[in-house]
Formats: sequence, structure tokens, C-alpha cells
Amino acid sequence: MKASRETQAVLVERHLTKTQLFDRVCRILGDQAVITEPEVAVAALEERERLAETLITKRVAMPHCQSEVIKQSKILLVNCKRFPIVWDDAGHQVVGLVMLLLAKDARQDQLLRITDFVRQLADSDVADSLFEGEPTAANTIEI
Repeated sequence: MKASRETQAVLVERHLTKTQLFDRVCRILGDQAVITEPEVAVAALEERERLAETLITKRVAMPHCQSEVIKQSKILLVNCKRFPIVWDDAGHQVVGLVMLLLAKDARQDQLLRITDFVRQLADSDVADSLFEGEPTAANTIEI
């Protein structure tokens, strides 16, 4: 699976709730000027979570939202294997997240690349394999 400049890795370094994770990621992206109002992006992610299940395998979830406060579409590969996150009321623990943060005015070519990436995740082996090791890329954010 080919990564693009829209992709960034996040390594979870402590126990977090889902809401804490959303808040930290959005604040970091706010500091990078990717998101103008982090609290609005967090609310959009939480609202999407209330609408429908975002687990794509037993161990991987794909929280996502589209908002006018997102200025640059991003795919974040969040590795929380060392500190799994309780994802739902049933107690599912995820070890990886594919967070999709989409700008309202995303370019068509960018949306096509993201759509292609998401299609590949339909294969649970592909989705699970994203989080088998620790991220080592230079663009890794630790939270």
C-alpha cells in the first residue's frame, strides 16, 4: 500500500480514551495549521462515531469526518498497540486507527487517492498489517 503526503503516523505513548485521542490529534493538527478549530473537528469525529460503528476489523477502527475547519485532508495511521483503546460500549480494544480527516474543499485527485486507500482496507489482512510494527517514519507524531 503506497503512502502519500496526506498520510501521517501517530504513536500512542500512554493510555488514552477515544475522546482524549481525538482531542490530542486535533490539537496537534491545529498547531500544524491543518485544522483551524480543533474542538470543532473533535465534535465532528464524535458525532460520526455516534451515527455508526467505525470498526473495520476486530482490532482496527476508521474514525472519520469531513469539516470546513479541516484545511488539508489527512490520513493518520494511529498505532496504539502498546496502549490499546477501548473503542465501544462492548469493550472492543483497538490497536490501530486509520483516521480520515477530510477538508470540505478537497481536490478530486486527493479524494481519489484516499478512496483507493480506503478500498484496500476492505481486506482485513491489509488493515491489520498496517499496525503490526512500530511506526518508524520521520513524520511520526508521538502522543
